[in-house]
Amino acid sequence: MKNIFTQLTLLGAIAMVNAQTITSAEISPQIGDNFTMQQSAWISPGSAGANQTWNLSAMTNTATVTVNHTASTTPGANINQAWSSGANYHLNVGGAKHDVISQAVQGITIAFSNPWTMYEFPLSLNATGTDTYEASFTANGTTFQRTGTSTWLVDGTGTLITPSGTFTNVVRVKIISEYTDESNVIDLDYELETYIWFKAGIRHWIAQLESTETFQGTVSGGLYTNVSSGSGVSIGENQISYSVYPNPCSDYIHVKGSNENQVATTQIMDVSGKIVVKSNGTSVQVSHLEKGIYHLIILDAQNSILSREKFIKQ
Repeated sequence: MKNIFTQLTLLGAIAMVNAQTITSAEISPQIGDNFTMQQSAWISPGSAGANQTWNLSAMTNTATVTVNHTASTTPGANINQAWSSGANYHLNVGGAKHDVISQAVQGITIAFSNPWTMYEFPLSLNATGTDTYEASFTANGTTFQRTGTSTWLVDGTGTLITPSGTFTNVVRVKIISEYTDESNVIDLDYELETYIWFKAGIRHWIAQLESTETFQGTVSGGLYTNVSSGSGVSIGENQISYSVYPNPCSDYIHVKGSNENQVATTQIMDVSGKIVVKSNGTSVQVSHLEKGIYHLIILDAQNSILSREKFIKQ
C-alpha cells in the first residue's frame, strides 16, 4: 500500500510539473522594452480548458502601433507604457500582481485612487481573483467618479497561432470588468470582456481580444505582437529545445539542449516567483533547497530567456 501511495504522489507531482505556470518575472515589461503591435478586427477567442490550440491566424493587420516602456514618475507606478495611438498607462508591474495606477486616453487622464488589479501571479490554469477599483477624471467640463469590479480567470493553456507564428506553452487570461462613471449630469455603464495570451519569456502579451459594451453600443477589436520587431522578446522554446535532468533531483540539476553553448546563466525560481538561486553554466547545485516544485530559467548572454523548465526537488 505504501508503494502505491508513493507512486500516486509522484504521478501527481509530475502532473503539476507539466501544468503551465507563468510568474511575474517572466512576462513583466521592463524599462527600455519596445514592441510593435498589429491591430485587428475581433475574431472568436476559441474554447477554454487545458491543452487547447487557439488558431488566431485569421487576425488581420488593420494598423500598426508601437508600445514603449519608460520609467514612471506617477506615485505607485514603476512603468510608463506609451502607445503610438495616443494611449498612455502608468503601471505597477514586476511584483505579485499588475496594477493600473493611471491612464490617459484621448487627452483624458483617469487617476485611480484604488488601483485596478488586472491579474495576480502565478498564472496557472483555473487561478482566479476579483478586484474593486475607483478613479476620477474630468471630461468636457464634467467630473466623473468611476467605480468598478473586475474578475480575472486563467481559463486555458495550450498552443496559440497568430499571423506572427506558433507559440507553445501559452496561458490565456480572461478578464470581465464592469464599471460605472457617475456624475451630477449622467451615469455611464460599461462592461469589458478581454482575452489575453501570455508566454514565458515574452514581456508583453502575444495576443489580445477585447469587446466593450458601452452606452453607445459595442466596440470590439484585437491586437497581436510582432515578436520579430521588439526588444525584450525571446521565443526561445520555439527555436531551441532544452531539458533538465535528473528530474526529480536531490543534489544537482543539469541543463541539456540542442545548443548548450548559448546558455550563459541559470536561475531557479520558486512557485511564488522568487528567485532563490542564480548560477553560471549548465549545472546548478540544489541540495540546499527545500523539497518542492521549482522553475529553472535558462538565459543567454543578453539575459534573454531561452527556455523555462520545471523540476521537482526531492
